[in-house]
Amino acid sequence: MIKKFLFLFFVFHITALFLWCGWREEVSDYLKKEEYQQALRFLLTNFQGTEKIHNPAVIGILAFSAAQLGKKKQEHQWIKEYFETYRGSTRIFSFLDRTQFLKIVAYLSSWEKSYPLVHQIMLINGEKYQGPQPPTELLLGIDIKNRAYYKLVEKGEVIKGSVLSPGFNTVPLPARDLFAQSGSHIYVLFLKKGSLVLKKKLTLQIQLSSSEPQKEEPSGLKGEYTLSLHIGENLILSRKKVLDRLQMEVNPTPLPPGYSFFDPDPDENPMANSVSIFDAAGVLTQLVKEATTKKKKEAEPYTPQTTRRLTASFMRTDPQGKNRKVQAVIILKTQDL
Repeated sequence: MIKKFLFLFFVFHITALFLWCGWREEVSDYLKKEEYQQALRFLLTNFQGTEKIHNPAVIGILAFSAAQLGKKKQEHQWIKEYFETYRGSTRIFSFLDRTQFLKIVAYLSSWEKSYPLVHQIMLINGEKYQGPQPPTELLLGIDIKNRAYYKLVEKGEVIKGSVLSPGFNTVPLPARDLFAQSGSHIYVLFLKKGSLVLKKKLTLQIQLSSSEPQKEEPSGLKGEYTLSLHIGENLILSRKKVLDRLQMEVNPTPLPPGYSFFDPDPDENPMANSVSIFDAAGVLTQLVKEATTKKKKEAEPYTPQTTRRLTASFMRTDPQGKNRKVQAVIILKTQDL
């Protein structure tokens, strides 16, 4: 019994190895003769359909062959699998002859320049989710490789739609009905590029918990003030002070000798209207440094803080009329359809 099992195991692996190594010559011959229907049939027969194929070269050739035959539905099925799952290098097609190799590389390169590949879909975090009222909208961050039209659908109704540009995009998601109670909310994101349509399922899970707000201890009267020094529009110096009592003692700077309130004569005391050369040089150096830093900051692209889990807090009145603090945990999950 054991010998029979080992024999069958050996035969299975030899057959698998033959398919793995021998299919290349067979397919290469079909493509050389431009017999794309035979190439398509051969690959689908020997690799037993889409659920059994884990080879990017096979999937790329299936997409290419379907395109040559004008079978858009099958082409889109395979091209989606190729880019979403593998995003493989064109070197995997090096077993083809030069003519067919260049054709399939040109085909895949053309798709790569237009395919709306989504790198990530995230929630954008921010201070707007903390306040007395529930958030009226959530911000989705969508990072996409190429330009594409999109629409966001909830329960069969389009709630958003526009164009996504290459790079990072911000999409506001209405949230007025999200925080009534805990639960899941499902959306479908459609991406369209030419005749190709991609669908992605977005699930927002909302988990609410409430508690009585903490009572703050009454504190004594405190004061706070800020002293700022500006030259033109540039802030040179700023200091913030907090006082336990709103009582400030101001000690005026002693006036220079000979100064008169009614008849000031700066010529009699030049130091009253002069500036130290070293102080002026220090201020000038600081201004140049701040201007250079500001230019660098302006040149840097905006990078928002993204996450798949964020927290919002707000106040709500319960049935007994008491104010309660509500904390909402928001979790985003995505899935290709």
